[in-house]
Amino acid sequence: VCGTPRAMQALSRVGSLARRVRASHVAAAPSKCDGCAQRRSDVGQGPSDAVDPLARRSFYQRELPERLVSFSSREGKRRFLEAVGGGTAEGYFPLSEQFITQGEPAFCGPSCLAMVLNALRIDPNTTWKGGWRWYDEHTLAASCCKPLHAITAEGITLDEFAALGRCQGARVEVRPKKSGRTEKAVGAAAGVAAAAVGAAAAVAAAEVA
Repeated sequence: VCGTPRAMQALSRVGSLARRVRASHVAAAPSKCDGCAQRRSDVGQGPSDAVDPLARRSFYQRELPERLVSFSSREGKRRFLEAVGGGTAEGYFPLSEQFITQGEPAFCGPSCLAMVLNALRIDPNTTWKGGWRWYDEHTLAASCCKPLHAITAEGITLDEFAALGRCQGARVEVRPKKSGRTEKAVGAAAGVAAAAVGAAAAVAAAEVA
């Protein structure tokens, strides 16, 4: 029955009607995807009522300065393999197992320290979620003498980073970059964040290796 000319004509009419209904629906209701695409194209093209004002002052990723090497680049991979082959990358593996992406721009210090403490298998003696004892930015910041709202706003200094690590039972030795200038509060400053990462890596290398 389905193969008869009459049945084929009926199916053709039904298909044509369905296409017309679909086309009229699309014309009557603009696609949300089109609106999203328009808003995305408006970002960075001057003021627009349809665009979140914060989006116009934001950015997506950043290019690394020429003095830095991307970990995933050919040169970055070469250096990593060289370090593994030379036996100087042992601290990398326990740290990478505990990797944390910081939840706040100023959480570079607490996030880094939480990674190190988890890699060192130091028991926080406080619950994270459910019955699990674990370090993350918030459980660590909650044990700091500095209020959480202040850490969220301005981060922690290198000295506070070291003191917080010692309070958790880690042996921390601070080796700041020698400079004639006095160190200032870190916050989310990239230079001091790098110093905090360096200090954390030194702790991991000394304790884990």
